[in-house]
This record gives sequence, C-alpha cells and structure tokens, in this order.
Amino acid sequence: MKNRTVILVSLAFLFSFPGLVMGEVVFPEMDGFTVDTDYDTYNSETLWEYINGASEVFLMYEFEELRIADYNQGDESINVEIYVHKTPEMAFGMYTKERRPSYNFVEIGIQGHQSKTQIYFVKGNVYVKIMTSSASPEIRDAMAPLAMKIADSLEGTTEMPEIIKTLPEEGRAVNGEVFLTESVMGHPFLEDAYKISYTLEGKKFDVFVFRPGSREHTTGMIKAYLEWAGVEGVAPDKEEIFLNDKYNGPVYIRQNGPKLLFINGLDQDSVGIASSISEAVLAE
Repeated sequence: MKNRTVILVSLAFLFSFPGLVMGEVVFPEMDGFTVDTDYDTYNSETLWEYINGASEVFLMYEFEELRIADYNQGDESINVEIYVHKTPEMAFGMYTKERRPSYNFVEIGIQGHQSKTQIYFVKGNVYVKIMTSSASPEIRDAMAPLAMKIADSLEGTTEMPEIIKTLPEEGRAVNGEVFLTESVMGHPFLEDAYKISYTLEGKKFDVFVFRPGSREHTTGMIKAYLEWAGVEGVAPDKEEIFLNDKYNGPVYIRQNGPKLLFINGLDQDSVGIASSISEAVLAE
C-alpha cells in the first residue's frame, strides 16, 4: 500500500507539470518546441567540466547538481540550466553573486532579471539560467513564458531571506544584497554574512549581517577579529564594539546572542545611525 501511495503521488506530480523529469527537476513542455535533455548531469565533482572557470564559486555555495536542456524550434533554441543547491540560502547567495543592481528585474520565483537574450531567477534551492543566441523575436519572446512554466514546476520558497526583510529600507541600495560564504571584508575568519550597502545622511557604508549560529561561533569570530586588529582589553562578548580596521576603516560591531552585525564605513560620530540599524536587525 505504501509503494502504491508513492506511485500515485508521483503520477499526480507528473500530470500537474507535463514534461521531462530528471531527478527532482522538471523540464515542462512548451508549445512549438521540442525538449532535448541529451546532456550529462553534473555534480560537485564534475561541474568544472561544464563551467571550468566559474565552478569554484558555485561550490562555495554548496552546489549539488546541474541539469540542462535545450528547447528547440527548427534551427533555433533556448538553453536552460538548472543549478540545484543544498539550501535556498545558498541558491540565493549564488544568484546574488552574478546579479547587479542595474539589471532589469522581474517578478519570478524569489527574484529574477531579464535581458533580450537571458532570464535568470532563483526559487527555493534552485538557480535557473535561461538563454538564447537567437535573433528571432519569437524565440526571445518565448523565454518569459518558459521561465514561468519552470518556476511553477519547482517547489520551494518565493520569499526573500528573513535577514533582508529585517533591514531598514531607508537609504538601502535596491537589489544590491550579496550573501558571502567566506572572507567577509577580506578576513578568512569571518564567514556567512549578507552584505548590504547604504547611503544615509550623506554617508556611504556597508552593513554585514551574519547568519545566526551558536553564541560560541559568534564570539569566536569576534575574538579572532580583535586579535587580528590588535585590540586589547575588550571582551569578545561585549554587546557593542568599535574599532579601526587597517584595511577597511572604521567598523562597528553589535551582537545579541547568536546574532551578529558589522557596519563598515561609519565613524564614532555616526554611532546613532549604526545603533538604529543594528537594533532593527538584532531585535528579539
């Protein structure tokens, strides 16, 4: 009975999204196109064979699997690459690494952006790239409905990460968030933080909100930073710390239990701005 239930659920899913199924990825049918999935499936050990120069960055964001298909119409085609990551946060992080605030953004999945020949978007733990080299308006116009079909076939969240939602909007750079897995502010002992740029009261600065972990981990990062900066007599579990980083300039540090925030670029005269932002992010 259990096996029969699984089969029935699987069939229901297939009929909901008609198309070619590869693992957890569905390449939905598209009127006027044939779907060609005659590609290898790439994992963390073989991704370099497909995108040699960029594979290391994808691996930093816990890439697991790449599925590829072509949507063909005569001699024209649309290429689809579906990158599966371990978590939605990592998929979103990889998307932010290849995104620029100046792009033409579209509402698809968590977020997407579109040009004449490309649509990239992220949904759940999947990062999708849709591309064509065709000059045909018909082919290019087909990319948007194809992107929506693929997005509808994918499970997972369409919401921005909670950390971004907590950040005050005033002065915040639009669509400029980046999730960094390592070497935050150039330091190997700082990891897993969202970087957000602000301009407030004529001052430009960057906010780094670290992914919550254990209190011990948070304190450990601060301790390593204080030792590197040569700051003595300051406990790493102190709620607020201000120091000068010889490479990055003034840095304000605020923590609340496992939550941690750095602000880079505001001097001590602007501690009011720093406190206001940190209180919004680190509130219980």
